[in-house]
Parts: sequence; structure tokens; C-alpha cells
Amino acid sequence: MSRGAARQRGGMRPAPRGTESGRAPGGQSMRTVLAGVLSQYRSQLVVAEAGVLDDRDIEPLHEFRVAIRRTRALLRRFGECLDGRALKRFQRDFAWMATSAGRQRDLDVLLQRLRGERRPPLAREPAAALQAEIAERRRVARSGLLRLLTSARYGQLKADWFHFLDEQRISGAPSAPAREFAGASLRSGWEDFCRRCGRIGADSRYRRLHALRKDGKELRYAVEAFSELYGDDAIARLTRPLRRLQDDLGDLCDLHVQVGALGEMLVENEASDVAPPAAVAMRQWRREIREELRSARRQATERCRKFGRKRNRRRFRRMLEETAT
Repeated sequence: MSRGAARQRGGMRPAPRGTESGRAPGGQSMRTVLAGVLSQYRSQLVVAEAGVLDDRDIEPLHEFRVAIRRTRALLRRFGECLDGRALKRFQRDFAWMATSAGRQRDLDVLLQRLRGERRPPLAREPAAALQAEIAERRRVARSGLLRLLTSARYGQLKADWFHFLDEQRISGAPSAPAREFAGASLRSGWEDFCRRCGRIGADSRYRRLHALRKDGKELRYAVEAFSELYGDDAIARLTRPLRRLQDDLGDLCDLHVQVGALGEMLVENEASDVAPPAAVAMRQWRREIREELRSARRQATERCRKFGRKRNRRRFRRMLEETAT
């Protein structure tokens, strides 16, 4: 399933409300608005956690990871607006969570593809052997994630994070007006990202495209987080081309991860004198994914070129002007 199609299924709301107050959020402090948005992600994390533990569907883990990523994105970009004494600890803990959850998610994607409409044309025995191999690795990765979710460290993190955000929301400490501070930071980030996209070419290395994917995702999360300041419709129009770009970059990066994962499995299997049927399937599927990678790279590169046009760099500025009150 492509990223665009997956998004059509629904899932986590991309632009949660930043505050629960009836006051116009643009007139509130950046600290209050930011803490309100992070509190929304906190709630989404808890809801998704229940589904991850239940393990009846792969979507709760995706939503769990998205809540973590959105939280980390805002802490990196706007953390200076909060009480800095505890931020480094929270950033370390959320990075720890992201790494553990990512291992199972990568294997879930492989299994979903192996069983879905885009499954590779493999013979029955090799396909079954490969599925069993991936399922076993997924079991190991899931056991690690379960240890995280039931650990004292995770329980303490949730308690401390909840308390920290509640304190930030009612803090009377001085903070810049939300609309001015967020607008200046996001406009600068948008224009810089567009310039970087414009420098992508056919000979650009994968790591540059991967970095663009991560930074573009962080930028979109930050922009969507403040939709209440500028209006849902304005933010949706602004981020639509960014979403399309990220779909293409995401498909490219997923294929790259799949090639790497199958390669690691092959190295381990080839330590045996006789290659099992799973190894036969791995080689065949890896060759096919590499062919897909070439096409996905061309498409992502062209999308970057279009996004990097000068007229796109001015879109955020125009949005600020049109939504000014």
C-alpha cells in the first residue's frame, strides 16, 4: 500500500487543536499554545498504546510512532519556549521510544506487503519460508517493544511528561506571542526547505533524500501543529504539495529500508552451508525492490525539483499575509 493510499484510510488527525481555551490562540503565549498541542499528542499516544498492546492491527503502532515523532519535532523546533531544565531528559526518552517502536514497524510493513496486493511473485514454498522468517523477527522486535511499554522507565516518563505539560499550560512565566513566534520560525524553515529541495538532482545521494524526508516531515508536523493560529483550510492548502512530496520520499525510503532488511537476513542465512528456501525468496524479492527503487528515485527527485521552485518558497509568506487579523 502506498503512503497516499494509506493516508486515505484515516488515522491520527494531522492538525490537533492547540488549546482548549475559548480565547483566540494567536494572542496567547507560545508556551501555552505549545503545551496545549503537546498535550493533544500525549492523549493520542495513550490511546494508540492500548492498540499496540492489543496487537490486532498494525495501525495503532503507526499512530503511536506518529505521536512520538510529532512530539519530538515540536521539542526540537520550539523547545526553547518551555522550561529547559527537563527537556533534554524528555528528548532522550522519546528518542529511545522511537527506536524501539521503529524495529517492529519496519517488519510489519514487510509482512503487509508480502501478504498484500503488491506481494512479489514468489513460489509457494520460498514465500512461506520468507514469511515465517520475517514473522519470527517481528516476534523478537515486539518482545522488545513490550518490555519498553511495561518498563518502569516508560511509566515514569508518562507520569513526568503529563505533569510537566500541565505545569507549562498554567505557567505565568513570560513567553513570546504564539502567532508571531511560530510564524517567523515556520516561514524561515519553509523557505530553507524549499531551497534544499531545489538543489536535489539526479546524482544526489540517497542520504540527502533521506534527510529531506525527515526534515520535511518535521516541518509539516510543526506547521500542522499551529493550524488554529492560521486556520485549518489555509494550512491544508499550504501543506498539500508537501504531503505529496513526502509520499514520494517516503515510498523511496521504505523501499531502501526493505532492501537493507532483506540484505541483513541474507547475510545471516548464508552463514549456513545450504541456503534455505527463505534465502531464495529474499534474493528474488530484493532484486525486484531494487528495480522499484530506480523508478521511485526518479519520481522523488522530480517532485523535489518542483517543490523547490521560487514560487513555492513564497507560499508560506502569502499564507501569513492572507490570514493576518
